[in-house]
Amino acid sequence: MPSELRQLILGLKLAHPGASAQRILRIIELNDPEILRYKPYKNGSTLFTLSASTVRRLIKAAESIPAFRWALLSDEGRREFARTWAGHVLAEYPMQMVMVDMTRCDVFVFNPDEDTAYRLRIHVALDVYSGASPSLVFSREESQVPTDQLLILMTQDKSELAPSWDIFGIPERIYWDNGKVYRSEKSEHFARQLGIELVYSRPRVSHTRGRVERFFGAFHQEFEALLPGYAGRDATERDSTQLKRLIANTRAWVAAGMPPEEDPYPNRLLLEEEYKAKALAWLLQDWHRKPVDGNLSRADLFRAFVPRHRLVRLDLGDLYLLTAYQTERVVRGNGTVAYNGKTYYLRPEDGSLIPWQGQKIVVLDVRVLPGQPLRAALRQPDGSLKVLGELVPEPLRADSLEARAKRAADKAAIRAVREAAQELAAQLGPAVRFEEILERLSGLAPLARRERVRPMAQEPLPRPSEEEIRAAAAELEDGLDDLIWEPIALGEKWLRERGLLPSGEGETGGEA
Repeated sequence: MPSELRQLILGLKLAHPGASAQRILRIIELNDPEILRYKPYKNGSTLFTLSASTVRRLIKAAESIPAFRWALLSDEGRREFARTWAGHVLAEYPMQMVMVDMTRCDVFVFNPDEDTAYRLRIHVALDVYSGASPSLVFSREESQVPTDQLLILMTQDKSELAPSWDIFGIPERIYWDNGKVYRSEKSEHFARQLGIELVYSRPRVSHTRGRVERFFGAFHQEFEALLPGYAGRDATERDSTQLKRLIANTRAWVAAGMPPEEDPYPNRLLLEEEYKAKALAWLLQDWHRKPVDGNLSRADLFRAFVPRHRLVRLDLGDLYLLTAYQTERVVRGNGTVAYNGKTYYLRPEDGSLIPWQGQKIVVLDVRVLPGQPLRAALRQPDGSLKVLGELVPEPLRADSLEARAKRAADKAAIRAVREAAQELAAQLGPAVRFEEILERLSGLAPLARRERVRPMAQEPLPRPSEEEIRAAAAELEDGLDDLIWEPIALGEKWLRERGLLPSGEGETGGEA
């Protein structure tokens, strides 16, 4: 292949790292189709046509060159390349980096409410520096909810519920794989709001997550292998006969009401809650207390060197709302909204949705904690949410106490809106001097205004005496040239007697 064509292909790959071989061929063809045909030998007459397989072989050969492979990586990929080359991920102090991962448990547990046996999934967050775990969550399926629970639990001090579990904080960065729940918009939104950097490992690379993998190994071998119902690392280690016998013993004990004196343990499966309690006890008493650095345990390392500014205490309710599922709904004319096939209205203690009828609100569904009520919120211009209150199901009977409370809240909301509208109209009505607003906005000098004069009841003025009239007439005769005649003010009769009224005026109307 001519060296110029080879350089063109590699250059296009560097310019478009995500482009496939077929895409690179298409780019060349759109510019000049003749470039795709070349002579493999200078003196030969045969023309070859560049194919996608040839482009792939050329790129694969170029990727064996470290410089070319490095040039193809993104910024995140280059950081991961360095971690892969080093073989491990380092941290200089606690909560600088936390590893998060999930795996399936190796022990069958029993649910008495469903009369079923199954294996749980374990989600863990592990501090890279100390090895202590600020968060441990179990779930029956891989979904967003246990991931949200894990992230929230990581930021909370749990010592009140579980003594000695004071391992918590806001990490600088979280290191996890490319699972869909880790790449989700909700996980990225949670990390962005708390200022956490998210780092994703390269696909099919596991040795950079060695610390969390060793935790799972210890959890399976040191804890689960000693419990009844242990399934082993794969199906070949599972004793189906023994498992069926344990399930039968558990069902018989549950059917009898689970009397403590007849408990067949360890010849039965652990109930789900029993398993979780034992797992937490192993984490706090075995894993955290095991010495790893001389005489210091994992928990001691965390407590001794964690920076104080990472131990921020966040409100649990705010974190619940941060991870809530948001759904927009239009408020109906009666102040209700529909969600998941049911009708809801605002709790009367929180007000009413009547003022927002016909507008969109956001229904917040908190799923990280069972039993949490729905909440209604308004989306602000800056994108934030203002919580209005809790939503409750619409009552079935119109004469119930709940329905009466709703109608009272609706009337109060309508009355408040009407009063607010009247106040707004009084402030912005025609009586407002808009020139004052214009002056404040423009900075111009005050404009001349005609003040409104209201007539006031006054006593009649006293009648002037004859001496005052003669003195006033003398003053008028001295300055006739400067007078501005005002017949109405002086009186037509008085002017006519003195010959001061122009002829023809005031004669037809009689005496003034």
